[in-house]
Amino acid sequence: MIESNLVPITDIMTRHVTCAPRDMHVDELTKRMIRDHIGCIPVVDEAGRPIGMVTKLDLVEASGREDLAFRTATDVMMPLAMTLGDHATVAHAAKLMASEDVHHVPVVDRERRLVGIVSTLDVVRWLASVPE
Repeated sequence: MIESNLVPITDIMTRHVTCAPRDMHVDELTKRMIRDHIGCIPVVDEAGRPIGMVTKLDLVEASGREDLAFRTATDVMMPLAMTLGDHATVAHAAKLMASEDVHHVPVVDRERRLVGIVSTLDVVRWLASVPE
């Protein structure tokens, strides 16, 4: 059996990530989530470093607000507190997701630029593919 603490996160992560700049309007965020069939979008700075995450729930909560203060990615995003380095393993990802109760974790390179994203579904798919 393959050990999850030996498998690099880069083997299972999604490399083509739909991202948003901090000033993207919530209507465009919603369109991108629907178009790409995704549940979250990392918000990145000008250098491509993640600074936050917008989830479907964030957009639903923002849509119920009457004020116009919640109109850009920065207004609705959860400030990003956690990422994984591209040297991390599947075990690292699973532990972080379980302990922080999150379903998506951005993966960054040494310069902290976004290079991918790993989801709980990625981990489950990997587990299902491992020979018994």
